[in-house]
Parts: sequence; C-alpha cells; structure tokens
Amino acid sequence: ILIERFLTNQPVPGIPKQVFLQYLNDPNTHVYNEIKFHPKKQPKNILNLWVPPTIEPIDTPYLEIADFLYSVIASNDSIIFEYLINYLAHLYQKLEEKPGIMVALMSAQGCGKGVFMQMLSKIWSRTTLMINDIESITGRFNLCLERKLIINLDEAMYVNDNAGQEKLKNLITEPYINVEAKHQMPRTVNSLHRFFLATNHEHFLRTSKDDRRLFAVPISSCRQNDHRYFNQLMDIMDNTDQLNGFVYLLKTKNIRDFNVRLRPKTQIHAMQIIRSLQGIDRWVYEILNTKKNIYIDKKKYSFYSGKTYLANFLIVQDVGQNFIKDISYFCGIGQCQKCIIKVNNETRLACLTLPKENDDIRSATQNIK
Repeated sequence: ILIERFLTNQPVPGIPKQVFLQYLNDPNTHVYNEIKFHPKKQPKNILNLWVPPTIEPIDTPYLEIADFLYSVIASNDSIIFEYLINYLAHLYQKLEEKPGIMVALMSAQGCGKGVFMQMLSKIWSRTTLMINDIESITGRFNLCLERKLIINLDEAMYVNDNAGQEKLKNLITEPYINVEAKHQMPRTVNSLHRFFLATNHEHFLRTSKDDRRLFAVPISSCRQNDHRYFNQLMDIMDNTDQLNGFVYLLKTKNIRDFNVRLRPKTQIHAMQIIRSLQGIDRWVYEILNTKKNIYIDKKKYSFYSGKTYLANFLIVQDVGQNFIKDISYFCGIGQCQKCIIKVNNETRLACLTLPKENDDIRSATQNIK
C-alpha cells in the first residue's frame, strides 16, 4: 500500500502496479539476501542497519562529566571508576565483542542514575532502548530489541520474577537471540546488546554464588535531590562540547589489556548473593550470622549464635582477652580444658558452647554476684 501511494504521487506517468513489477523483475535492481545489525562493513548482499554513535569525538576537556562519574556514580572509588570507564570504552571500540556483563546502578531516589542513562542515550541516541517493564524484552513479542545496542532498564526488575530474570541472563550473554513481532514468524538475530539497570531496591536480582554477569555499582548519595546540580550537568551535556570530549576519551583509551569479564566485586554484589540464598544455604547463613545478646561483667555484647564462645572471643579480642590469653589457636575441641568459663553460673568449655540470648558470662575463677 505504501509503495502504491508513493508511486501514485510521483510525476512519472504509469500504472503503479506495473512499475512495481518492473522494479522487482529488473536485473539492475539490487537484492539483499540478509539483514544485519553490525558495526563492521558487510558484503553487498547484506543490508546493514547499523547506526554509529551520534556524538562526534573531539579532543576537548570534560571535567564536569568526569567528576560526575567519579564522585557520584563511582562513589569516589577509583577501582569502580576505572572499570566503568574501560567498560564504556570497550562498548565504543569493540562493539562486536559482547561483554556478557550487566551494569547495575543501585541507590536511593534522586542520586543520578537517570542522568547516567540519559548520557548514554545522547551518545548512542539511535540505538538506545529505555524500558521500565522487563516483559518488553523477555516476553514473547520482543521486536524492540532488534537494531538496538544499549538497553536501559529503569526500575524494570522484580526480584520474584524468576522466569523473567532467567531470560534476562540469557540475553546478557548469548551472541544470538530470537525476536518476534505479532503475526510474524520469530527469527534469529545477532546480539551486541549491553544492559544497564537502575534500581532503588536493595535486592533487585537473584544472584548465585558463582555469578558471572553482574557488575553492581553503589551510587553515592552526595548529590541526592540536588536538582540544580543535575540540571546544570544536563545543560553541559546539551550545550557544550564536554560530551564530545568524553566520547573522544572512549575512542582513544588504551584497553588492550582490559578484560571486560574481570569486574570488581562490590558489597552490593555480595548482598545480592546473600539475599538470594535459599534452602540449606540460607539456614546455614542465618545460623552463622545471627547474633545473640550476652552479658560480660553486666555489659551487653552481641555474639554470633552460630559460633562458639571461643570463636567469638577471638573475633572480639578486646572482650575475650581475659578468657583466651593462655589458649592456643590450635584448639583440641575440649581436650586441653583451658577455656573453662561460667555461663549462667554453670561451668562450660568455651570451645564447645554456643551463645544463647541473655547469657551471663564469667571466667571460671569468677562468681556471679
């Protein structure tokens, strides 16, 4: 219909249907056998729909952008900052090498996660997809992924959506994915996607102990709800050449020795693993890390309920030094009888006794008053 309308409105006489048939049968008509989305030049029989970054690199300062990335996004952590810059340089220089790593930005509201995602969408404006519902990419009809490079997930994750999260993990790592539109057959396309997640939730992803996909970044709250700062930063990105300077950095940065899969392990990453524990792993963790209030010389302390008194004394040595000064670190599990303590006025061995709530502790030579 569109072709017929176009031909009808042309000043060239002729019947649209005949013109169209002539176009199809003309030996000079160029025929594409395949469609691709790839940064490298393709053969003439492949229609490449790749669109390069829309911000041109210019060798110019980018001080405010660098300060934002270091002090706000990386929370003044040089290791996180260096990896993040290298990751973005890898995105610019090695587009065809899918990293298999999702960058997750976690903080309270108003700390700058959205500004970071807007910066990416300005650099790769034609190939960035912003979504707030993971079903858009993990559901059956996911054609929106085609011809996209950067996928920004803005509060799109639900930790209890097990099926959606498993599909997302495949999207992060697989070099080829299936896309499907309504009333069309699904087809396989190459995947160069990079995934970025912004979330306010402390637990946003079910993460296994051997996870290899997550780079979790704790965003600083130093600029929380500082609307003037973020408005000025957006104005700098829109009306100066600082963004061009930052793109120049991404283009020229030496990442020859950078391994994108060796990402720093952050405390937030560890928290995702802990909060994702289930079954016996969760039970063991709770036992080892739950604390009980106990009293030594009528002063309250918190001891791990899953560790013996002797182990707790070694952890809190300023408290336990009166109990373990003559004890070897190589415990014989009750053989030496040197760690005798009084628990609620009953004689016990510290290496064999677990703390209970409100225990009253004395050394074996003391009496409870």
